[in-house]
Parts: sequence; structure tokens; C-alpha cells
Amino acid sequence: MSDVGTIFQVWQQQGKGYVSLPRKMRDTDSPKGPKNHKGKWEERSFQWPEGLDNIKAYIKESNTQGYDLYWCPTVLTQRQRVKENIPTLSILYADLDEINPNTIQDDLKPSVAWESSPNRFAAVWFLDKPIPAKQGEEVNKGLTYLLNADKGGWDLTQVLRIPGTRNFKYEGNPRGKLLWYDEHTINPQVIPSMPVEQEPEEFEALDLIDSNPTRLLSLISSVKDKLKPKTLSLLITSEEDILLYDRSEKLWELECQLLEQGVSPDKVLELVACSNWNKYRGRRDEMKRLKIEVDKALTHTGKDQAIQTEVNHMEKKWTSYSDLMSMQMEQPGWMIRGVWQRTSHGMIAGEPKTYKSVLATDMAVAVASGKPFLGKFPVEHSGPVMYIQEENSPWLVKDRIQKIATTRGAVGTGVKQLSQTRFEIDMPPDLPLYFLNNKGFDFNSAEDRQFLEESIKEIKPVLIIFDPLYLMLGDKDESSSKDIRPVLNWLLYLRYQYKTSVIILHHWNKSGKSERGGQRMLGSVLFHGWVESAMYARIVDEQNHTIELEREFRSFSKPNNLNITFNFGEPGDFDYEAIIAKTEAKLSNDQIANFIKENRAIGPDDFSKFNISKAKLVQRLNSMTKRGILTKQGEIYRVKEKEES
Repeated sequence: MSDVGTIFQVWQQQGKGYVSLPRKMRDTDSPKGPKNHKGKWEERSFQWPEGLDNIKAYIKESNTQGYDLYWCPTVLTQRQRVKENIPTLSILYADLDEINPNTIQDDLKPSVAWESSPNRFAAVWFLDKPIPAKQGEEVNKGLTYLLNADKGGWDLTQVLRIPGTRNFKYEGNPRGKLLWYDEHTINPQVIPSMPVEQEPEEFEALDLIDSNPTRLLSLISSVKDKLKPKTLSLLITSEEDILLYDRSEKLWELECQLLEQGVSPDKVLELVACSNWNKYRGRRDEMKRLKIEVDKALTHTGKDQAIQTEVNHMEKKWTSYSDLMSMQMEQPGWMIRGVWQRTSHGMIAGEPKTYKSVLATDMAVAVASGKPFLGKFPVEHSGPVMYIQEENSPWLVKDRIQKIATTRGAVGTGVKQLSQTRFEIDMPPDLPLYFLNNKGFDFNSAEDRQFLEESIKEIKPVLIIFDPLYLMLGDKDESSSKDIRPVLNWLLYLRYQYKTSVIILHHWNKSGKSERGGQRMLGSVLFHGWVESAMYARIVDEQNHTIELEREFRSFSKPNNLNITFNFGEPGDFDYEAIIAKTEAKLSNDQIANFIKENRAIGPDDFSKFNISKAKLVQRLNSMTKRGILTKQGEIYRVKEKEES
């Protein structure tokens, strides 16, 4: 009997039905549907024993063409490999991992044992009589725990590597080999029941862990200083890249690396659960499986001796009311007064050709130089700026920088004309403005994210600009919350981890009718809820380069819209001007009265605070006086006190 033929003998002991031979798709395979593509399982079932010849041909084809092939030891009543199709169990089985079956005590000696890969083993036991499947599963579980075998390998639909087939997970593609086969049986009663104390009590609580991948970046922030770049890169591997590797092997590698770098076991469990390497996601026993793996990694790395101190250190703690009230917290402030909150995240969005990139470039120069934005709005938090852009040509970016920097007086000693078309600009050596122009930056590329984060550590920016969003999403859909959420979470991670403002440039949809610019953004509804500071641009007069700019903040009241007209010189010269038209506040009588009441009274020195012309304000104040809302003494206005009845 050949090594492979062992599985036929095991099935023969169970009678007629269907057998399952799942295999792992190869890296070179083309997609075969949503469930069968690279890195995924391809399920194949055959009628038994009528399909023996087809089974042999399938095993031979799979082994010669580089597939990792597995078998389900139980014979099914229907084609699907589900518990409902296994009414009774006449065998037991275990994935022994590194437990050599020769070391198992005689009364539990396996009927069949084989080496599935170097120093890794599996086994099957024949029962002296069939037992109900539910009972059989419990017996199999007890056997697994008794032998300290793989605790994820006792369920009814378990699959094992076929004896004698090659293991393509390892270098050299080693072939497994049969150790022995005999038909002796065991009585299931010799296997002790699963001890209650061996079933980890914390599994109930672990089932509450949220393994949503969108949590990953926020989890990383608490342990990032401990992680080596290689481990961090492995941890944030994208779903597309996952398919290029064996998920089981990389999950084990990640667990061991995290533990070796000093991450607590509880945190490791959360990190791997939220990573794309989590092969158990969505299963009822997801956290049980992961906990078993982490426990094994603890033993393997020798980190199980010093757990308690680290766990206590990472322990979550409630903050009391009194502690919260006594905390010194930085209040919201401005990076650019009236335009952008300090260390906030948000968007510059609007219709096409509404000078969004010009606004962003003006902001970049302003923050890097400390000069006013648009020549008007003071910068209160200046510093290095990183500008990643994929839409405009480098010469256009340079031309805008030349124009804006020159008009802001941020070019050092000035501009020297070398010829009719060539100029030399003496930029101040300490103007910390950095560009990544048309380099194909992709939010979904682990390599690009790592490159950017390493650059952030070196440059320490106070502002990062991404221009525009749609060219940095790769094959992701901006209308899909599932695709967009990880990107927004990663940007939040950058904002909080490195205390920097983050700005994305984005477009409006074509059919939006909302008066609020944030509700007109193209794609996912997540965008508007995500922003903390924002600017939305719409065309007022295309011929005269005039836009209306709406501003929005999470921590400050909404200001009036701005009308801005841009005047540009020809390419190569340095003429640039942003003319902001005077806008009149749309204030209700109640707002005016409340302002006066808060200040007790107002006079001519206070009129400028309302941002409308003096004549119109006086007209409103006099009208409110006639209506009995205000009283007037000379040029001083007060709120009229209500008479007591």
C-alpha cells in the first residue's frame, strides 16, 4: 500500500458516501470566482468509492502541479463538508504538530501515523464501534487536549495533509511519509473527558474582542515604539498582498515577532485579530483559535515567564470625574486663524477647477514660512510641511510656489533674472517645504505608507497635504465605506501619532444639491463625518477666476463664506494675488442682541466686530431700537431690560 493509499483504507473503514479533498490555490492561479482565488481554498468532493479513479488522478495532478492538498478523514453523507453531513464517527484524528506519535502511550497508540512535513505529524485512530457525531467530536477534543496536540484540529470537518504528498509551504517542497498503518481499534471510553479547567475561561470574554481591520492602526499606535520596521510592515500587509503568502505561516511568524519585541500577549491577540493575516475572522470560535496560537507562540518564544508584569502595565483603566477635571489638556487652537484648526484632519473639496490646489499650495507656503495665508489670515502654528501630489506636473507646482512665495516675501534676498526665460530664486534655507511629485503614492501600499511614516519621523511636519484623493486609492472605490475606512483610519493614526494636521484634496459629486459643501463630496458618506476642519470651493465667476469658499470646523463656530478672486501672471513670472471681497454677516436680531448683552453695551469702536459695513449695522441697530429691543444713549447701544410685571 502506498503512503497516499492510506487515506483510501481509512475511508474504506467507514463505508459509502462522499469524500472531500480541499487544496490551496497557488500564487500563479488565475481567479476562479469570489471564493476560489489565490491563497484561498478550492473545495473538491467525490463520490466514494465509485470515484476512486478520479480521486487518484486529482491527487496526482495536484501534487505534480504544486498544490498543497488536504483530506477530510470522515466520509460524508452529502457533498458539502459540513457537520450536518456527518451523523456518526468511527474514527478519531489529530494534528499532532511536533508531537512524535512514537512517544504516545501504548493504550492510545494511533492506528495510522504519518509525518506531514519535517518534524510535524498527524494521526488517525479507528474506534471499536461508531458513536454519534456530537459525542465523537467531544471525544476527539478530549484526545487532542490529552496529547497536547493542535487544539484547533479536533472539529468534525477537520482536514489534514495527505500522507506522501509534497508540502509546498517549505523550501525544497519536502514529501511527507507514512510511519505506520494497522487496523487495531480503541475504545472511546479510554479517552478521558475534556477537563473543565482545561477549557480556558477567558474565551467567553475574548469573544467580545472586535476584530474589525479598521481598528488596527489605532491599536498599533500604543505599541509602535516597540516594533521593528519588518514587523510593522508585516502587520499592516494589505489584503491583496496577503494572498501571495501562506496565511498560517505568516500569522505564526507575526505572533512570534510581536511577542519577541515585548508586546503583551493580550495586545498581540488584538493586533493579529485585526490584521489581514487573521484566517479565522468571522468564525464562531475565532478568538479561541487565535488565543491557542498566541499561547503556543508564548511557549515557543519563551516569553510566557514574564507575562504578568506586562499585562498589568497595559491594563486599561477608567478615568474618574475628578481626575478628568484636574487634567491639563491643550485647548483647540488655530494653525491658520479662521481657516484651519491646529493639528486637525480634514479636506479641501469642491467642483473641478476651483483652485483647490492653489489654496493648498498657498497654505503650504504660509505654514512653512509663517506668512499669512492668502495674504490675510495669520499663521499661529508654523513648521515643516509635506506635500504629496499626483495630479499636476512638477513645472506647474514649481510655478505656483514661485508666484506665492515671491508675493509673500518668503524668497530670501529676492529673484534674479538670468535670461528672458530663466530665473534664480534665493529661497530661505530654513523654509521647510517638501514635495513628493507624481511618484505614484498609494494609500493601500504598505511600502508607500512605511516610506511616508519614516519621512514623517525625520521631517516632523506640522502639516501633510495629499492632492488628490482619487489618484491615491489604487484599485479601491471611493464610494465604498469598506475601502475608504482603512485609509481614513490610517490618516487619523498619522494625525494623532505625530501631532500633525492632515489635509486631503477631494472632488464634489456632479449632482449634489445640498447647500452644505461637506454633503456634496464625491463617494462615501464617511468623508463629511470624518473632517475636523474643511474648506469647500464653488465657482462664482469662472472667467474672472472667482470662487466662493465655505469653511467648517468641529470646535469653532462656522464663519461667513469668502469670495476670492485669483489673479495669476503668465507661466514663469511672479504675479499672484488673492483678492478677498468684503462679505457681510448674515446676523439675526437675536444674535446681535446676545452679543450686545454679553458685552453690556457697544459703541462705534465695536462695530468692526460684526464684519458688515458700519452704515448697515447702524441701520439695523436703530431699527432694533425703534422696535424696543435696544436702548440708545448717544452712540452707545444696550439691550432693553424687560419690565417687571
